[in-house]
Amino acid sequence: MSNNLTNISPELLQTYQQEIASRTSPATTKRKMSSLKRFFNWAEKEGHIEQNPISSPAAPITEEVVTTEPKKTKSRLPVLLFRGLLLLGMVIIIFLLVNKVKLPIPFKPAPATNHYSGSHPLSLDINS
Repeated sequence: MSNNLTNISPELLQTYQQEIASRTSPATTKRKMSSLKRFFNWAEKEGHIEQNPISSPAAPITEEVVTTEPKKTKSRLPVLLFRGLLLLGMVIIIFLLVNKVKLPIPFKPAPATNHYSGSHPLSLDINS
């Protein structure tokens, strides 16, 4: 079984750090490099490598400040504004409807009337 960990040099790790620094935030870069340092400390302690390439005094990995354009995030203001105006419009419509319709609605019973006088062609004569 070959040990590929011995092929990892401080220069390779420094190149990796520069690459991730150009693509992610400084906090992400720091977290990833910290994880690698812990991994290589473990590998050194277990005898998989002779020396941790990150803590090597010959080529320390320095934090570089990489200036990149900030990631453009969509502003939530238009969405929040739209939702607020929609809610306001609904409240106004409900207010106007409630004021126009008097609640409870008065009920006026209509008197029963017989519209059919005499015999109707569809009426049944029970007495005959």
